[in-house]
Amino acid sequence: MISTIPLKEKEKQVIVVNPVMNEAEVSQLRKQFISDDLINVNGIDKQFTALMDVIADNTNIINVDALENGIKEVLSRSLNPRIPLKGGYQPLLSELLNEETIQFSESEGLNWEKAIRLAATPLKNNGNIADSYIEAMIENVKKNGPYINIGDQIALAHARPEHGVKELGMAVLKLNKPIDLIDHNHPIQLIFVLAAIDDQSHLKALSELANILNDKSKLQLLIDAKDSSDIQQLILEGEDQ
Repeated sequence: MISTIPLKEKEKQVIVVNPVMNEAEVSQLRKQFISDDLINVNGIDKQFTALMDVIADNTNIINVDALENGIKEVLSRSLNPRIPLKGGYQPLLSELLNEETIQFSESEGLNWEKAIRLAATPLKNNGNIADSYIEAMIENVKKNGPYINIGDQIALAHARPEHGVKELGMAVLKLNKPIDLIDHNHPIQLIFVLAAIDDQSHLKALSELANILNDKSKLQLLIDAKDSSDIQQLILEGEDQ
């Protein structure tokens, strides 16, 4: 079982992950699946055996288990090619979050529903989403609770592509003070809206966002940002590294 919170599950192994995972975390999770034989690698037996034989004949293997898992991971990737992207590429976070999609607002008079509507406004105005997508995001929270609260004062609102996504997009609303997402146990001040068109094209940008949100110092810089240029600069610095 994979969960974003600790679970008391006695009969099954529970793997706890961050709500938004970066590339390194995804790679580590895949390696664990390989190690635990949770990924189907049928069809690579001959290639695997041949590679191990060649390596064993020409090198001194220090860690056999690590080598076997690494080879299995590489070979299993070739069995599951990525789905072609509708957009043809995975845009950077800086391509999605810009002056048009970054907003600042006073918290006064805003509840979580109004905040999500406001955060999604740039995507609606730009033609990325329809009104139905905004309603779907709000209904998801009403139905499933504050699951979009993915970290300290962070919300990531989203819904299924078929609910009204026309083009890949992302937006963020930064409030001057936190507001309650459903209840006082889930204060939010940064509200991201993700409009994904498929399962792949948003992953690079989402991975970049995860790197920022998982870094306490960078997260604080987001919360302290005064205008869109502060946020854009933080994103670009991460992409330049």
